[in-house]
Amino acid sequence: MISVKIFYIFMLIGIFIFYIMYIDVISFVMLMFVLIMPVVTWILFCISRKKLDLSLRSSSMNVSKNDAIILNLIVNNKSFIPISRVDITISYKNDFLGVWDNYVVSTFARANNTQKLSSVIKPEFCGGVTAKIESIVVYDLLLLHKKKFKARKLNASKTTVNSLVFPDISEIDLEVNIANTVDYESEYMSKTQKGDDPSEIFDIHEYAPGDKLNRIHWKISAKSEETYVKDFSLPIANNTFLLFDSKISNANEIFKALTTFDICLEAIFSFSYCLCEKEVIHNVVYFDRITNEFSRNTITDIDECRYAVSELLKAKGTPSEQSVICDYLSSEYNGKQKIVYFTSCISKNELEFISENTISDITVICADEIDFECYPVPDGINLFIIKDNNISKSIEQLKF
Repeated sequence: MISVKIFYIFMLIGIFIFYIMYIDVISFVMLMFVLIMPVVTWILFCISRKKLDLSLRSSSMNVSKNDAIILNLIVNNKSFIPISRVDITISYKNDFLGVWDNYVVSTFARANNTQKLSSVIKPEFCGGVTAKIESIVVYDLLLLHKKKFKARKLNASKTTVNSLVFPDISEIDLEVNIANTVDYESEYMSKTQKGDDPSEIFDIHEYAPGDKLNRIHWKISAKSEETYVKDFSLPIANNTFLLFDSKISNANEIFKALTTFDICLEAIFSFSYCLCEKEVIHNVVYFDRITNEFSRNTITDIDECRYAVSELLKAKGTPSEQSVICDYLSSEYNGKQKIVYFTSCISKNELEFISENTISDITVICADEIDFECYPVPDGINLFIIKDNNISKSIEQLKF
């Protein structure tokens, strides 16, 4: 630190003048002590900084939006020499945004001691959050010397943590036609309703008047004094596809763009959650830039819903020039799928392409305003605009 160095220089000058004015053993020892002291602390500094070990951990790998991510910085000084000051720069970013921010944590590292320092970051937007130790500055005992080095010299697995910020869930009152979910060729069976598929037994109950005799469970009935009847399973369809477009709109107004994008994430998460509660098997589909193809997760319960959203949050954003809906209809659409397309923006050309290349109706849920005079909605498209961040009210007329 500059102030410490200035103080040392003035102290050295003062002792040197004292030595000239009073030449004796005491003044000489004082002068030698002040001259040698920086050299000794430098040697001790070189020894201690090589024994310093740092790691970064997180006690909250998955959090909800507006919740804090707690980062734990572990500082382990394996040397017998204390370190007067360590400045650790921690950087973090939203993976969709890609812009780094940072802050500095300062601490005193005791000899042969390990300490845990906790800090908090509060992401404004959903998505993956990457935090890492960017750089370390180590000072000697007198704060006269310092050494800065990058965290890449440390073990990367110990200096980087990844967390996921999940969107909130809005309560959606979705009207589902049960008849539309039944498919006798499906391999998926209802967990709450019985049916007529003999390939799988749904439940067993005591015989009651009106039960079919051919459904009597003879093995169990023979072992007991009562007559038991089998309930068969109900096959349910798997033709619902929730297509998510991770494209960021309005890149020039990044705050507005990410706010709109968050609404879109919340919409698909809430919609999928609602379908799980209604016991509608569905698929979450998005374009994966890493594999350069569409990724699909089949959802049958709430846990699979959260897993699919976590995988979606880990994916990189779609390039602004790519049209996910056009690519999907061109390569994956078979005419039997019931598609709900979630996007933060949609163009006139995309609306026309959807209308020309789909057999059944398609639902589009858009998180940004659309000028309907410039963007007339073609037939066969059910378009819903999320207004005032109110997802439930914006799609309350949607029937599924």
